[in-house]
Amino acid sequence: GGPLDSTISLAECARSAGHNVSVVVAAGDAYLARPRLHAALVRLTRLSERVGRLAWRVHDRLSGRLVPATIDGVPVTRAADVPAAIVRNRLSRDVLVVNSMRRLDLERVLAVTAKSGATVIWYVRESTSLRFVAEMGPRFDVVVANSRPLAAEVGRLTRRPCPFVPSVISREGLVEPDSRRSILLVNAVPSHGLNTAFELAALMPGAHFVLQESWPLPAEDRHLILAQLAELANVEFRPRGPRTAIFRDARLMIAPHSEESVGFSRPRVVLEAQALGIPVIAFDIPGLA
Repeated sequence: GGPLDSTISLAECARSAGHNVSVVVAAGDAYLARPRLHAALVRLTRLSERVGRLAWRVHDRLSGRLVPATIDGVPVTRAADVPAAIVRNRLSRDVLVVNSMRRLDLERVLAVTAKSGATVIWYVRESTSLRFVAEMGPRFDVVVANSRPLAAEVGRLTRRPCPFVPSVISREGLVEPDSRRSILLVNAVPSHGLNTAFELAALMPGAHFVLQESWPLPAEDRHLILAQLAELANVEFRPRGPRTAIFRDARLMIAPHSEESVGFSRPRVVLEAQALGIPVIAFDIPGLA
């Protein structure tokens, strides 16, 4: 789960320390593809854990198609359903690190690892996990977080130590800006300050603003953004592309994220901008302080 760049960076750290490492990532969203099936499985599990476990096993066998690949020398498997892929692979690793997963998937992973004896680490990288960390956290062998305020909050809610493990940022994987002309907003959605970017652009007609798509935008949201661009000649919308190239002409990055969306989270893109010497202007909220 989470940004693949961050996961690969962690995998490279483990590999450089002499460990054999493999990564499993989701290929699409199984819950969006089969929402009724997953809802039925959840209800069935609540009625009977034994019957539900059997039903999940059948589902896992049907949906666990695996697609192998290699990224930066790290073996990566793209799976339609990550917990199903773990079941199909008959987990035999000494340590399993999970992050940015739904509560239901965390439950399924814990059920699998309970039989394998593997050590399970939950790497908390977003504030949304705080909704169920008090309940789920104590069930993991280790819980860590990628920002100091997030680690402190996880520790408070779980009443157990939560070490701070920062995101690994390497300049080698980033493209240096070849010019410094744009004011950049990454992830052009309201929770990340889209309206603020439009307001600034209207106040600064001589500045060039870039709205960078991060996660794929729904067609309706993209249409609304393009309609607003018709009124502002100094704003450019860039569709999703290689993450390494998003800073190619940035002289300044803005991160007017709402506290509700970010809270204690530490966005990787902000650290990447700072690694390239690009100033970042952000609201004073815990994850961005």
